[in-house]
This record gives sequence, C-alpha cells and structure tokens, in this order.
Amino acid sequence: MSQIDDAQELARTDIPRSLIWTRLLPGFESRSARHVRESVEGKDLPVFVTALLERAAFRELHLTGQTPRQTDPTGTAASNVSAITQELLARLASLQKAAA
Repeated sequence: MSQIDDAQELARTDIPRSLIWTRLLPGFESRSARHVRESVEGKDLPVFVTALLERAAFRELHLTGQTPRQTDPTGTAASNVSAITQELLARLASLQKAAA
C-alpha cells in the first residue's frame, strides 16, 4: 500500500486500489491468513468480496496451458474466476461513472 501511496503523491492524483485475497484454501482459514485479514480490516482499503481460492485447476494451468474455463467451464475454478471478473468489472464501471 505504501508504494501506491508514494506513486499517488508523486502523480498528485488518486490511484484507486482494492485488495484481493489469493490462494485461500476453500472452507479453511489458517491462523496466518486470519492474522493478515484482521490486520487489513479497519484500514481504508476496499477488499474484494470474492477471493481467488486455491484450486488444482490453477496449478494444472502451468502443465496444460489451458485455463479452468477451457478444461471445465462449469467447474468451481471457472466459477471462481468468473465471480472475480464480474466484481472487478463492476468496480471499474463504478470508478468510471464517478469520474464522469
């Protein structure tokens, strides 16, 4: 966050930002993950509702060269990416609307 703050100060303009949790285990939050999440809560930083979960399909992408949507379009990994994409597009549209 401090790097973005520095860039924002140099540019003399706001730089929109959001945090997205990645590689979270589905249905499990480790102590370290909980500690990081709790340390971010309460700061003035928007956090995506959807997290990128740890899925075998994402690891296999490096072996097969195929995205989860290509290998299993209705699978949980493809649904996870789709949810993140929709949330990102909604945030971008909101920023664009606010800038107009």
